[in-house]
Amino acid sequence: MRKRKILNNMRKRKIFNTIGDNFSIYNRKMFCDVGKMFCDFRKMFCDFRKMFCDFRKMFCDFRKMFCDFRKMFCDFRKMFCDFRKMFCDFRKMFCDFRKMFCDFRKMFCDFRKMFCDFRKKISEKCSTI
Repeated sequence: MRKRKILNNMRKRKIFNTIGDNFSIYNRKMFCDVGKMFCDFRKMFCDFRKMFCDFRKMFCDFRKMFCDFRKMFCDFRKMFCDFRKMFCDFRKMFCDFRKMFCDFRKMFCDFRKMFCDFRKKISEKCSTI
C-alpha cells in the first residue's frame, strides 16, 4: 500500500512537472516573441530617430541657405540704396547746374538787350547828327 502511494505521488509529480515544462516552454516562446517584438520596435525607433536627425540636418542646411540668401539680399538692398542716394545727389547737382546755367543765360540775355538798347541809342544819336 505504501509503495503504491509513493508511486502515485511520483506519477502526480511527473504529470505536474510535464505541465510545468510545457508551461515554461510556452513562457519562453512568448518571452522570445516579446523580445523580438521589442527589438523590432527598437530598430524601428532607431530608424525613425535617424530619419528625424537627417530631416533636422536638412532643415538646418536650408535655414543656413535661407540666412545666406537673406544676407545677400540685404547687401544688395543696401547697395541699391547707396546707388539711389548717389543718383539723387547727381540729380540735385545737375539741377543746380541747370539753374546756374539758366541764370547765366538770363544774365546774358539781359546784357544783350542792354547792349542792343545802347546800340540803338547810339545809332539814333548818329542819325541826328
